Amino acid sequence: MIITKSIWRRFVEEGVVDTSRLSNRILESWYRSKKNNVNPYLEKVANILSNEDLMKKREENNRLLQLAGPYIRSLDGFLKGTGAILILADSEGYVLNGHGEEKTIQFAMDYNIINGVKWNEKELGTSAIATALEIKEPIHVTGVEHFSKAFHNWTCSAAPIKNNQGKLVGVLAISTTRRQLDLKMLSIAVSTAYAIELQWKLHQENEILELLKLFYNKSEKNPQHSVVICDRDDYFITANSSVLDMIKDEIKEYKTQISKLEEIGLKEMKRVPILMNGKLYGYEILVAKKHENKGKLQVNNESAFEFVGKEGKSEKFKKVINNLKKAAKADITVYIHGESGTGKENAAKTIHLNSNRKNKPFIVVNCGSFPEHLLESELFGYEEGAFTGARKNGHKGKFEQANGGTLFLDEIGDMPLSMQVALLRVLQEREVVPVGGSEARFVDVRIVTATNKRLERLVEEGKFRKDLFYRLNVFNIDLPALRERKEDIPSLVDYFLTTKNWNVTFPAHLLDCFVNYHWPGNIRELFNVLEKMKVLAEDGEPQSHHFTPYFSQGNMRTNSISLNHYKNNEKEKMIIALEQAEGNVTKAAGLIEMPVSTFYRKLNKYKIARG
Repeated sequence: MIITKSIWRRFVEEGVVDTSRLSNRILESWYRSKKNNVNPYLEKVANILSNEDLMKKREENNRLLQLAGPYIRSLDGFLKGTGAILILADSEGYVLNGHGEEKTIQFAMDYNIINGVKWNEKELGTSAIATALEIKEPIHVTGVEHFSKAFHNWTCSAAPIKNNQGKLVGVLAISTTRRQLDLKMLSIAVSTAYAIELQWKLHQENEILELLKLFYNKSEKNPQHSVVICDRDDYFITANSSVLDMIKDEIKEYKTQISKLEEIGLKEMKRVPILMNGKLYGYEILVAKKHENKGKLQVNNESAFEFVGKEGKSEKFKKVINNLKKAAKADITVYIHGESGTGKENAAKTIHLNSNRKNKPFIVVNCGSFPEHLLESELFGYEEGAFTGARKNGHKGKFEQANGGTLFLDEIGDMPLSMQVALLRVLQEREVVPVGGSEARFVDVRIVTATNKRLERLVEEGKFRKDLFYRLNVFNIDLPALRERKEDIPSLVDYFLTTKNWNVTFPAHLLDCFVNYHWPGNIRELFNVLEKMKVLAEDGEPQSHHFTPYFSQGNMRTNSISLNHYKNNEKEKMIIALEQAEGNVTKAAGLIEMPVSTFYRKLNKYKIARG
C-alpha cells in the first residue's frame, strides 16, 4: 500500500489516519513521534556532535567499528552505482560512519545527515535507524512513512546489532534516494548485521577463553581467596569454588551482571583490571560475604509446598495444584486464566512463595485500574522533572520494585495496545527506561499474568498483540469456576469459619443450598455471602432467612431473585440485585423484573449506592 503525502499531512495536522494504510510498526512510531512533539516539517537535522565528541564516541565504540568494518567494506561492490550508502550507528543512535556512493553522501550532507548526527525518535521521529533502535527489530521505512519531511526523499532499511547477552550495541542501515532497491535493502541490512553479531560473539568468546585461562593459572596459586572474574562489560565469567558454592544457581555465566552479587550476599572489596597486550579484557574482583542471612536467596524446599488459601479435594483443583507446583519450580512466565473471583491473585502468590524468589518482592499491578497515561509511569517509573507533579527524586516503577522477585500483572487483557508494545520490549530486553529518562535499567523479574478474558479471542479481534501473547503464554494455568468444582464448597465454608473465628456448626440443609447454587461470582461471591451472613447472624448460627434472596428455590440455577421473599423490603431486594449484577443497573433491574427507569428512580429514593 503506497502512503501518500495527503495521508501523512492529515495525520501530522489532525492526528487522523487510516490504520489499514500503515503497518503496525510505522503507525506505532508515528504515534510515538507525535507524542514526543517531533517537528514533522523539519527540513534539516540540527544537532550534530563536534569533531572532538565524535572522536570520543568512536573510541567508546571501537569494538563495534573494528568488527563491522570488514563487512561494510565487503559491500563496496554492491553499493557501486546503486546510489546507496551504508550507515553504522551506536546504541544511542549516533552515526559513527557513513560509507558508499559519493553523490548520495553529498546529498545527505545537504540535510546534515552526516557523521555525528543522533538518530532517535524523540528528536527526528520515524526513520529506519531511530525506529530500529526503539523497537530493537529490523525495519524498512520509505518516503512519507518517515515522520519528518526532511527524509521524505529517502528509502532506508535498518537492523539492530546485539551482543552475546542480547543487548543492543549498534544499528546498521542502508539508505538511498532511489526506489528500485526496496526489496533488497532490508535483507542485506539484516544479513550484514547478523554477520557482525556472529563476529562479535566469536570475539567475545575468545576474550572469555583468555580470561578463563588466566583465572585457572592464578586460582591454583591463591585458592584461599574469594575471587570473581567478569568481562569488560561487567558480565560474570567465573569464580573460584568458595564463591561458586555460595552463588549456586543464582548467577549464570556470561548472562548476569556482576551487580547481582550484592543481592545474594556478596560485596565487592577490590577490583583489578585485567590487561593483555595493553588491552582491557575484564576485571578480577575480590569479594567477601555480607552479614549472615542478609540479602541471600533461599532455595525452596519442594516438600514444603503451600497453597495460599484453602486447597480443594476435587480432581480439577488437584490439577491446578499440580500445575502451580510445576510453575513454582521453573522460573518461567505464567499466564493464569479464570473467571472473576476464582482466585487468580492467590494462584500467582502461591507460585511466588514456593519459588526461589520467595524472599524477594511480590508486586501486583491491576492493568485495568490505571489510565493509559499513568500506567507507563506506574510500570516503568519516572525521572525527576519528567512531568508536572513528578516527585523530586523520581519514582521507581513496579518492574524495579519487583527486581529479583515476581511481578503479577492482573487483568492483562485490559492493557492498552500502546503499553503492550512497551511491555513486549521489556520482556525481550529485560530492561526498563523510566519516563523522562534515557538510560536503560536491567531488571530480573519473573512475570505472572492473569485475566478473565480469553487472550486468544482478543488477538483475533485486534485488541491484543499476537507477539506479546506468545511471550506471555509460556505456561498456562486455567482456574475452574466454583460451579465446576462444587465438591470443594464444604471445605471452603469450613475454611471461612476457621479464618473468621466463627465457631458454629453450619446447617446441612443450608450447605445443600450452597452446593446447588451456581455462584456466578465464584469464591469471592461465596465469601462475601458468608461475610454478610456472619453479620446478620451476629456471630450466632446462620439461619435460612439470612440469605434466602440468594438461595430461594427459584434461583438455585439462575440469576433471578424471587420477589416473594422481600415483598415488604424493596430496598434490600435492590441492594442484593446490585451485588449480584456487580453494580450493573440494567442487569440488576432484570434480576428483580423491575423497569430500568423505575430502578433508577428508586435508587435515588432509597439513596442506594451503585458501587
